[in-house]
Amino acid sequence: MLKVKVEDLKEGDLVDLESCPYMKDYQWAKWDMAIVESVTKEFIPRLNENCVVVSYRDIVCHIDIVNYPIGTVLEIAERKASKAN
Repeated sequence: MLKVKVEDLKEGDLVDLESCPYMKDYQWAKWDMAIVESVTKEFIPRLNENCVVVSYRDIVCHIDIVNYPIGTVLEIAERKASKAN
């Protein structure tokens, strides 16, 4: 497993949901992983701060979008090295 800041996540990363501060206490988080679909930065006016919006797919709990504070660290499965063309 690799530790990665949410702003450095990439599409296709496989996130260990036990490392998510919002999902870690759910029973299913112990055995579920989620595939990152997209990562965007967004400003939330009511909080007066930026966040990182992560969209997941193929997640058992059907929570498909999570807003994380910048700098939040999640654990992901090792990334495969891409081949240079």
